[in-house]
Amino acid sequence: MKKSTKIISLLLAVVMVFSVIPLTASAVNVVPSGTKTVESLISIDGIGTLLDNLVTDVNNNKDYITGTVLRIVYLAMNNDDINKYITKEVTTLSDAEAAKVLVKWLDTDVLPPLQESLDGNDVIAIVNNNVPGLQIKIGSVQDIFDTLKQLGNLGITLAILGDAQDINVSAIKNAPKVAGNELAAVKAVIQFLKDNMGLVKKVLNGTIDLGIGALTDMVKDKTGFLKDLPKLVKSYLYKLIDSDAAAGEFADGKMGGDWEKSAYGSYNADELLGAALIKTINGTDDVVAKSAAAAVATKSFYAILGEYAEPVFNKFALKPLNEAIDNLNKWIAEQDDPNLTALFKSPIAQLTTSTFSSIFADAKTTGLLEQLNNILLAALKHIFKDNVYSAVKPTEGGNENLNANLTKIARYALPILVSMEDMMGYTFPDEIKNADVSTLDIPTMATYILKPFFESWFNDSKYFDKAVVNSAASLPALAVLAVNYTATTESWLNLDYDFSKVTANDIKDIKPADATAKVLETAAGIAIGAIKYNKDSLHFTSTLSGTDWVADFNTIENWGLDFISGMPALVRTHNIKSQNGYGAFYKLNVVLNELIDFSFLNDVKYGSFKLDLEYLLKSLCDKIYNFDVAGIIHIFEKNSTDGNILNGALNASVIGLADRLLTALFDHNCGTGHGSATELEEDPANPCTQQIKKEFDFCKACGAYFTAPKTSTVKKSTPTHVYGPQQKEQKDYNNKNKDGTYDKVKCNYQTRTVEVCEICGEEHVVSNWSVASHKLGKDGKCTVCGYDKNNNNPTNPDQPGEPEDPPVANVKLGDVDKDGEITAADARLALRRAVDLEKYAKGSDEYIACNVDKDDEVTAADARLILRAAVELEDPTKW
Repeated sequence: MKKSTKIISLLLAVVMVFSVIPLTASAVNVVPSGTKTVESLISIDGIGTLLDNLVTDVNNNKDYITGTVLRIVYLAMNNDDINKYITKEVTTLSDAEAAKVLVKWLDTDVLPPLQESLDGNDVIAIVNNNVPGLQIKIGSVQDIFDTLKQLGNLGITLAILGDAQDINVSAIKNAPKVAGNELAAVKAVIQFLKDNMGLVKKVLNGTIDLGIGALTDMVKDKTGFLKDLPKLVKSYLYKLIDSDAAAGEFADGKMGGDWEKSAYGSYNADELLGAALIKTINGTDDVVAKSAAAAVATKSFYAILGEYAEPVFNKFALKPLNEAIDNLNKWIAEQDDPNLTALFKSPIAQLTTSTFSSIFADAKTTGLLEQLNNILLAALKHIFKDNVYSAVKPTEGGNENLNANLTKIARYALPILVSMEDMMGYTFPDEIKNADVSTLDIPTMATYILKPFFESWFNDSKYFDKAVVNSAASLPALAVLAVNYTATTESWLNLDYDFSKVTANDIKDIKPADATAKVLETAAGIAIGAIKYNKDSLHFTSTLSGTDWVADFNTIENWGLDFISGMPALVRTHNIKSQNGYGAFYKLNVVLNELIDFSFLNDVKYGSFKLDLEYLLKSLCDKIYNFDVAGIIHIFEKNSTDGNILNGALNASVIGLADRLLTALFDHNCGTGHGSATELEEDPANPCTQQIKKEFDFCKACGAYFTAPKTSTVKKSTPTHVYGPQQKEQKDYNNKNKDGTYDKVKCNYQTRTVEVCEICGEEHVVSNWSVASHKLGKDGKCTVCGYDKNNNNPTNPDQPGEPEDPPVANVKLGDVDKDGEITAADARLALRRAVDLEKYAKGSDEYIACNVDKDDEVTAADARLILRAAVELEDPTKW
């Protein structure tokens, strides 16, 4: 390992220690007070204030310097130097073990090369030659301690070193030997830094006076990079602005070119950041005026997006869109197809900067995303002929019309595309060709079109076949197939869970909620597998069940919380490691909501969380199943919710976000108070008629529970059943006479109509059993079974009470359309009954003709047998 790399590693380690140790100071104190600007943050005073607060609060909470805090340092290093010292799982090291490993690493791999590189250093040489009783050594942690102890013994001699006479070495002087007391040594270093923060800040400011002029000058030279840090930050910002400066990064020892001699030399950090943002947005090489750059820093993100939407469009989108229009005009001319010329304007005009100007003007107040429906309609008007636009009949207005307009466009375009399939080189499914397009919605169209692709996609998989794909009659079913296919074909996922057993029955009538649950389970399994795949590099040795994904996901989360123990502080505040009973996503929700205020998102709040990840994922799945484009877009649309950082001034909002992150990492702040909440959830056992009520106290900052939710059940005032299509049922009926005998009434079948709730399975009777009746002729005899009304009700010779078999319909199996032949048309009708597009009731002639395998269900398997019979691969007489 190179010496320079070791120095960087040491600095990294120091930074990481400061980054993860829990603090009790509020973020208000951590970030310099006053106007929240980038300029103030990168000033020496700002850096000094930050460092002062960090060290002070680390010192005040020495007991939080735990093994887990130090472990993050090792894992951040991620090199052989550190891993060779870890003999067991990183997250199981005790405080003392962790400190011992850290000191051993410093003594072996970091400090000796530093000592070698400092031998002969001018500063060290002057001190060692001019201060009696002081020999600086830094080859080990103990050497550093011994050197500092020498300072404490110098007495009056130390006065010749100027400011150095103020050094306080009591923390080190009173510390025991490092060997065997490594954790105490770490704490002593923190105390030493606290006791000498005044000297540290003087070094940062470059104002330290070490008495000996040459020594002071050399120290200033050696620490000059600290004093110049603000300039380095400004140089980096300038590199974002000037492409030539970016190309010359680090040239002549300077980062990003000589910004002070450029047109931006008088700009402060906030103005440089504003200029960089403007240059990034509009992509021009023009110098950004200082006033414009300063104004951006005071604008909100929404305002900036609206202000620069049009110039960005003109700069980046006009040219490629017009090139696409040129290609489309050329393609239409080459095809010479009347269907095409009837659709498109001839030729389609080039876009100009004014094409969408009114939309961009409105976007400045409403937000750009809210204009997507208007952008869509403007594009339609520009490309298609007026009569086409009139035929589509789109609804103008906001995004609330977007989904309906997309459906109208799809319904209008689909028949035209089908008629052009030879030219397109794509064969549309029969379900599309034979459907009444005016009745199709986009999810159904998407399902029909995607199924052939899925058949081809799964063609080489041992877990799936076309029968499984054929049974997928919805986007939820296809989603389950997609995630399961991914899970079973990617060997690196290292999954314990068996996702391969997806059958036709599993997805044939799958409900969206069940599909989403399966998608989330598989996705979590993929994440767990990825952790296991990298378990050696991550030092992951936790035991996973391989059968309960929620429990295993909690195990992964708890390992992660150990991995970053102390970061964020809310882990400690809420003890969330032990809270395994709130579902797989609770801990993620707590951490995410602590780090970021998600008020800028819409429709993602559930319960006490401003972002409930599980709720969001389930909502997204539902929107995808329904092709709800407007609903997905709405999540990101502009809102005026309190706390929305996108509404505030850009720079202040960015720094406010940094405030929140520091608070979360170092001092979870419940100063915003506790809240009490009552949530109602559907009872999984009785989702339509009963709810589970949860009452709890929560943190208003992150949404975490302070008290475990008290649960009870309450009945819904109005059931929320969702009934499927009505179904007719029939049963045979024997009439019992007063003398105990039974009428022979095999033709008497009662019927009733029922509907079943798709959520809970509750059966609702629409019409009760009908009255059984014979088909009596004029002579009083039944024309079906021969029953004689005038023959005194002869008794049933069969066993009393046993209903007879229902009559067998006089139909030919497979001949669904009753034309006397079995053809592909019959197979299609059977397949449509299998996916409930035809409504043949059980017992009807058509249903019996479809059910050729006689399993009392019409499935894709029946359609396949009929199709085989149609091409003489199956003998229907053997059915």
